[in-house]
Amino acid sequence: MNDTAYWVYLHLGNYDNLDWFDSAQQALILLLPHILLLSLLNQLETVRPWLNELGFDFSLIRCKI
Repeated sequence: MNDTAYWVYLHLGNYDNLDWFDSAQQALILLLPHILLLSLLNQLETVRPWLNELGFDFSLIRCKI
């Protein structure tokens, strides 16, 4: 997690002082939703054949504005 926290510290451009707690907290805020979404999509992909047999069909549509 330290590598991720340091990456977020560099990404945010706050070079005045390195606060590991704040950087780790910002990493969670920035990255956790993406990790959860990717995990959910991975799980759906795993059970897709079974869901298709039950009559469900999933499509992922992305709208980029």
